[in-house]
Amino acid sequence: MLHTIYLLHTTTKCLDYLCDDDKKEKNWIPDLLESGLMYKVMHVVSNLADNNKNLLFSANNNCVEQFNSIVAKFIGGKRINFCLRGSYLARCSGAVISHNARSFMSSVHKNMYNTSPGNFVKSIERKRENDILRRKRKTSRRRCRKSLFLDKKSNKNYGVNAQKPDLSESTFSQK
Repeated sequence: MLHTIYLLHTTTKCLDYLCDDDKKEKNWIPDLLESGLMYKVMHVVSNLADNNKNLLFSANNNCVEQFNSIVAKFIGGKRINFCLRGSYLARCSGAVISHNARSFMSSVHKNMYNTSPGNFVKSIERKRENDILRRKRKTSRRRCRKSLFLDKKSNKNYGVNAQKPDLSESTFSQK
């Protein structure tokens, strides 16, 4: 892309409002091309241009971004006072355990503080566990699909092997 701009700049006359070239400045493009630095810059710019949609719309499915969202959930945003000793570290450790183990936090709370986390937390975790089990059951069920093309050889009423009618041709034509 930069190389194309350079070629357009050197081969054509620039419009006055696009280029203020007084010929006082040194043209660094040939030096960059000779040293190979221009190609490295072009490579970086092309990578940036390839990912422009992700950069513009902040689209990301990165594992680090997922972890940072879990940390943000555990630290409570700007509502929590982090002046207490070890508060931020404990919250980040909880986020790490939640992200790596994919388990519920009531067991961690019970082991750390030797107290139960409370009925509200337990009910939320039961609901989440039931949702996970329901999703697993739903995905593990086999779906019965109607077969569109039955085996026509096994059908006795079809093809050459079809049974002949009991009526004679004359009685059939009369009726």
